[in-house]
Amino acid sequence: MEGVAPGWYTVLYSKDGYGSNDIARLSRIEVPASGDPLKLEMQMDPLARIAGRVLDERGEPISLAKLELIDVDARSGQEGASRAFFFRNNVAYSAGQRQSYIADGDGQFSLGNLRPGTYIISAAVPANFDPPPPLDGKDRAWIKTYYPKVGFREGALKILLRPGMETGDVEIRMQAVAVRHVRGTVLGPKDEPAANAILKVAENVTVSEDGQFDLSLFDGEWKIAAQKSDDEIGVLRGAEVVRVSGRDVEGIKLRMVAPVAVTGTIIYDPPLDPKAKKDGIVIEINGKEYRKPVDAMLPRLALVSTEAGGRGAAELEVNTVPGEVNRLEAYPGTYSVEVSDDPPYFVDSIRVGGRELLDRKLSVVAPVSLDVILRKTGGGLSGKVEQGKDCSVLAQPMDSVTVWANRTVTCDEKGNYRFEALRPGEYLVWAVGKSDLERLLGAIMDQQVTPYVGKAVRVRIPANDKAALDLKMMVLE
Repeated sequence: MEGVAPGWYTVLYSKDGYGSNDIARLSRIEVPASGDPLKLEMQMDPLARIAGRVLDERGEPISLAKLELIDVDARSGQEGASRAFFFRNNVAYSAGQRQSYIADGDGQFSLGNLRPGTYIISAAVPANFDPPPPLDGKDRAWIKTYYPKVGFREGALKILLRPGMETGDVEIRMQAVAVRHVRGTVLGPKDEPAANAILKVAENVTVSEDGQFDLSLFDGEWKIAAQKSDDEIGVLRGAEVVRVSGRDVEGIKLRMVAPVAVTGTIIYDPPLDPKAKKDGIVIEINGKEYRKPVDAMLPRLALVSTEAGGRGAAELEVNTVPGEVNRLEAYPGTYSVEVSDDPPYFVDSIRVGGRELLDRKLSVVAPVSLDVILRKTGGGLSGKVEQGKDCSVLAQPMDSVTVWANRTVTCDEKGNYRFEALRPGEYLVWAVGKSDLERLLGAIMDQQVTPYVGKAVRVRIPANDKAALDLKMMVLE
């Protein structure tokens, strides 16, 4: 590529029929102002395919069965333990995420463009599919079934796909179990039966015509969610977690509530230049100034429900225009407040009614207003990694476990690395290779980083100053 302006870039690459687990594709690289050519090496493997069919107890095909494919980490066998990124039809996916498909009219499926790795596949019958016949006088229901024919995730047979491999003999036999009745009433804000409320349990959706419901569920823990639109109030929502164990459950009261207004204001300190709305802002990287475009200035504010029976997460992307009030509607409950940085600014504090929200947990009962303070008094961190050519250095604030909070840079050919605009405070720092970076990012995303804390080096980042830290390559086990 010729004529690339100096600055920092995210590298993306793809080829039809090929994918990669190279986390460097989503890492930043610096194009030097000297004009010296930058050499990149990328490895891609041919993608694989899984094919098969979904059958009922008698061996009859299940038309339009719903399939779910999970990419698991071959090293640990835990969903989401690997967060490698790959491309499918020019779209980036991450290992550990769930992907959904639909079988054809004969229950057949063929899932292509799969990255090499270990997979678990499951099937569920489509909506309104006929239930299985009673057994010993008891009603039964189809359950989500994992390959080859088990009703629980731990018993699933894992499918190992090597580069370019095609397997066409995956047969899933649907399983059925006895069901219990769960009966109750959906109530509105005034405790009145809510007619025509929409009920959702797992992937099944029904309508409660008179506010009463009678659900057929098998043993286990279930979240029953209800929703109804009201012309005056808006969308009413409610949820209850119900435990079914060997008998029917009666008298459930599922109360729906109205949403509550939550407003958020982004405050920059020092304030943004008015021209920033149009032209972007100037940031410093490795001692050089670059202009950050307006479309990159979008810090993200999200409220994520922390309750098992929560009425759903509320999420909002906020604008960076100083002082602009952004509004969303959340439902009563407890939320975790998560905000992304906007380099060279960082999130310094979140305030509610002028008071610091120290643990970033927000209880929503009545309308509430948040002030998000972004400051520019960040610090820097630089150093050298011994034998660290092309390795990655990850810095994670010790007071935050969110994936948004960490920062990652790639070392140069001599092992040098540099961070700019870090939020002042204590950090955990790792210097790792590409495969271990995948594992570490996955652990942070899943909030399971504790096993790797002992490998990290601790450092304090000062305000308006820089810290120096030389590292050795670490191997995560």
